[in-house]
Amino acid sequence: WREIQFLEEGDASDQEIARQLRRDYAYESVDTCAVDGLCAMGCPVKINTGDLTRHFRSQRMGLLSLRIADLTVRHFSKLVDTLRRGLNLTPPLVRLVGRERMTALSRRLYRLSGRRIPAWHPYMPVGGTGCPHCPGSMPIDT
Repeated sequence: WREIQFLEEGDASDQEIARQLRRDYAYESVDTCAVDGLCAMGCPVKINTGDLTRHFRSQRMGLLSLRIADLTVRHFSKLVDTLRRGLNLTPPLVRLVGRERMTALSRRLYRLSGRRIPAWHPYMPVGGTGCPHCPGSMPIDT
């Protein structure tokens, strides 16, 4: 990161290199970083680049993303339970509407969601029954 900043202050050739590095940096460093801090263990001066990565990721997030993340954290067990129940509704829905219609509907939903909601396929897992020993987990009667 420091090298990019140094190159940005240089001549036109350096600035072009900095632009290319900055473009690649988003994927190579920010998107692929595990942000677990393990890099600090191998670093002789104990620099945790995961902290820098978290900072860059937070800059990408808009207000809606931050609100969704906050709701997810505060209601995680309810969210997991709802998703599990939703996945368990899939087999009866497939029997009701048929595989072809289910495939077509899920592909439409996939496209409308901007590829955020996965398209259904016959090998999609069901949601399971929950963890009877986990706090806040509610088993489903099937």
